[in-house]
Amino acid sequence: MTTIALPVEFEEPFQNLALETGRSLDDLMREAMANYLGDMADTDEANRCYQEFRKCGEPGIPWEQVKTEMDRKHGL
Repeated sequence: MTTIALPVEFEEPFQNLALETGRSLDDLMREAMANYLGDMADTDEANRCYQEFRKCGEPGIPWEQVKTEMDRKHGL
């Protein structure tokens, strides 16, 4: 088990959230850490996919073209 010391500016909002939701501080911290680790895994996967795309040499699609097509598809 690892113990961390939270700065006051982190601890107070977590304590307030724990009181508001009826959840334990430990539970909230575990959820926050799990979300962070999930975000980092998503970022790594996105970077890997982007590098793979760059290596293939295919040209990208300009944002304005994508936006126009999506707006048309969704009736915007």
